[in-house]
Amino acid sequence: MKPAILTAILIIAIAGNMILGYQLYGYIHPETISSSGALNYSELNGTQAINVTSSSNSSFYFRYEFTVKLHLPHEGKYCIVINPTNFSSLVLLIYFQNGNTVSLSLNVTKAQISVDHKENKIKVYIYGRINQLPSLKKIISSLHLKFVYLGHDDHNSDRNNSKLSPPSLTTGKREKKRP
Repeated sequence: MKPAILTAILIIAIAGNMILGYQLYGYIHPETISSSGALNYSELNGTQAINVTSSSNSSFYFRYEFTVKLHLPHEGKYCIVINPTNFSSLVLLIYFQNGNTVSLSLNVTKAQISVDHKENKIKVYIYGRINQLPSLKKIISSLHLKFVYLGHDDHNSDRNNSKLSPPSLTTGKREKKRP
């Protein structure tokens, strides 16, 4: 092969590795965390949930799905973190209206997302097995789900970084239509 072609391939490979390495470093070492707060689950009453349980060896299988409105203090990058307790198996799927999807489990407890709006309607699916009789509030409190604000996206760097308040979570059913 010609030296010019080999040099071009080498430069492309090095550039690709640098880009992938930078992205991997960003996921392993997130930016300075500005705020962390637990979500407000007090307004989850009345959500439509499908609960299928069966008992075997004192564990219960469950499945819940519901739509909620998520209120975040700022737009930008967030790390979604769970610290599940009392689960034998768990899958948590979160679908955002902008197309982002987050999948968390007992083995994968963190995911980083970019949020374009402060208010997001999200669809949540929770599947798994727990050691106690499940209810939606028990399941959510056992998840210890948190949204940790990491900072603004690179394309949103001109916005201010004011003090943050914890995000809140409300059901879509309690919203009132505004004229």
